[in-house]
Amino acid sequence: MESWLITLISIMALIVLLGLFLVPIFFIKVIPKENTDVEIGEYHMRDFLASHMDNASMLFNGVIIKNIKNGNTTEIDHIVSNKSGIFVIETKDWKGIIHGDNDSDYFNLVTMNSYENITTDIKNPIKQNMGHIKALQNVLGTNIKYYNYVDYV
Repeated sequence: MESWLITLISIMALIVLLGLFLVPIFFIKVIPKENTDVEIGEYHMRDFLASHMDNASMLFNGVIIKNIKNGNTTEIDHIVSNKSGIFVIETKDWKGIIHGDNDSDYFNLVTMNSYENITTDIKNPIKQNMGHIKALQNVLGTNIKYYNYVDYV
């Protein structure tokens, strides 16, 4: 087995043990979700990832990381771990035309109805996912390669 995978499994086991026996600073908990329209894109992406993974990869869906110190939580749609690193994937099920760039705080989502175009400001999902990566780094460390992906379905 690859040494990075053994290290990752050891870290995850240590986190579980700390969560059971000590008061942790952070913990990871997978919470099942209800099947709502907003989350259907996440289910499609989960199924796509699961069907395209090799045996050396691990997939985690709907991971919530909570900071015990301040009570803040962050939800990560999908995490894929393999020998290349950890892929943190944010899924957006948006309909319309999206305008924005990596550095902007907000994107514009333009949707059309039969009468007019409606523009909505939405938080930059790339920056949102960077927050997810920082939360994971607080738990797993920074010596692992992290990849930031946003998927629009």
